[in-house]
Amino acid sequence: RDEQNIYTKQSPEAAYELKRSAIGSVSADLSLMASHEYVDLGLGTFWATCNVGATAPEGNGYRLAWGETETKTSYFWSTYKYVPSGATSGNILTKYYNGDGRTVLEPEDDAATVYWGRGWHTPTRTEITELANADNCTFEFINQGGTDGLKITGKEGYTDKQIFLPAVNASLEKYDSYWGSSLNTTYNYGADAFEFNSEANVRMQHRSRYGGYSVRPVCTIY
Repeated sequence: RDEQNIYTKQSPEAAYELKRSAIGSVSADLSLMASHEYVDLGLGTFWATCNVGATAPEGNGYRLAWGETETKTSYFWSTYKYVPSGATSGNILTKYYNGDGRTVLEPEDDAATVYWGRGWHTPTRTEITELANADNCTFEFINQGGTDGLKITGKEGYTDKQIFLPAVNASLEKYDSYWGSSLNTTYNYGADAFEFNSEANVRMQHRSRYGGYSVRPVCTIY
């Protein structure tokens, strides 16, 4: 897996500290945003061409739990940031649950914002829904540069624009997941994800928050 950051080319830990220190600076935000390529698919949202932590569209980038900004070696409830120490399930959560009123990732917990700057964020539920709508985009499972993944082509008038989402486990039965920023408010242990399989079937699904998945940033202020 490609573990280099597209902007700093540093370790996840060093890149995280640099991005975190820059979150409050508008000039730093603009500089960071200009350092990443994006595509206009005609959806009103600009989609990055790479995952967080990747240096090319084919790179998987960082594997992250929902609301976490650092990689780790194991992904279970027992290693998840927002459960009490010693917990083995998501029945008790310490942040992002109906009781605290937080239903969307805050900037300090959004990997796209932390690593790339304040103009970037993990896709919202609306943005995922727009992307997954077959009336907006077309989908094809391809091999690009030796990597299997999903090619997404923009809506009418933008059919010369594409993004590529590399696959990790996609097959006919298995879907690959990319995190969204919204909490499942019915079952707080879950959060939104954009998913696809090897037949280019796409959907928005909820995944347990402890899972380690990729993040594809979006921006909306250009």
